[in-house]
Amino acid sequence: MSDTLLARSVDILRWLEEDADSGFDARLTRDRQIGGSLPEGDDLHRVLGWWRQVGPEQAGTPTAGDRVAALARVATLGLALIGLLLGVALGSVAFAYDGTHPVNVLALLGVLVGVPFVLVLVTLIYLLPGRIPGLGALRDSVAAINPGRWAGAWLDRYAGMNLFAGFGDARPGFGRWQLLVFSQWLAVGYFLGVVSAGLVLVAISDLAFGWSSTLDLDTESVHGAFAFLSLPWQSWLPGAVVDLELVTGSRYYRLETEPVSVAEAAALGAWWPFVLMTILVWGLAPRLLLLVFGSWRRRLALRDLLCRNPEVLALLDRLRPPHVDFGPE
Repeated sequence: MSDTLLARSVDILRWLEEDADSGFDARLTRDRQIGGSLPEGDDLHRVLGWWRQVGPEQAGTPTAGDRVAALARVATLGLALIGLLLGVALGSVAFAYDGTHPVNVLALLGVLVGVPFVLVLVTLIYLLPGRIPGLGALRDSVAAINPGRWAGAWLDRYAGMNLFAGFGDARPGFGRWQLLVFSQWLAVGYFLGVVSAGLVLVAISDLAFGWSSTLDLDTESVHGAFAFLSLPWQSWLPGAVVDLELVTGSRYYRLETEPVSVAEAAALGAWWPFVLMTILVWGLAPRLLLLVFGSWRRRLALRDLLCRNPEVLALLDRLRPPHVDFGPE
């Protein structure tokens, strides 16, 4: 439904822009006649009903709006694929274990989850209302470096409209929410790639995890941090929760040259359920929530984009029968 509405919105807005050059009287007569034949309903259904009668569509022939909607799907798929490949590449490097030192859990989660989680916070700043003083420039800066904005600019050039990459007051939020949806598909693909790389390496190799830091961190504090990360699943998946004994025995120093025994290596491999659950819950889950929320707001904004356009508002006025006041009886 969303893709169909997007296609019709593009077609209607482009057609109305061209139709504005025709005579007002002819448009008024045509639209009043069509409006009288339309059933009662909300503004969106009346506009779509009007378009079914005047739109230059041919059965089985894709319109310009259909092609724009198809390209938007291609852009979404492309961003998700780019994210997937990026996640597989970074995950393969981050999980790499050559047998000398364990995979540093602090570095692994910091790179694969911590940095993207900070980007989630930046995204939330981007979603704040633009009327907040000083926020507009920050929001523009965040959007300018977003790959979703680049995909939107490509679609705008094809459509000849400032629709996908724009997010100012001239467009009622559609560009902003479309940008959010694009970027979340990229992030979802990234985390799926990271998880896939991690699962494959866990299955085909004997990974060993540990933690190391130049800072003077005590094991109780580190265990407390890991316990906090485990809160969402500790009650129903206890196997993915690390205990104090494992944290204490997993600290390593790179100057150590003594080989790790088979028993120690097997114990260090017990980290992997915690690591993957942390990536899923603290990395992938927030992106899925933002994707669902953004898709919902995008549908609402798409409706507003069509129904609040000045040309469409003028059309709705023409579709309504004139109000005649005969005065007091």
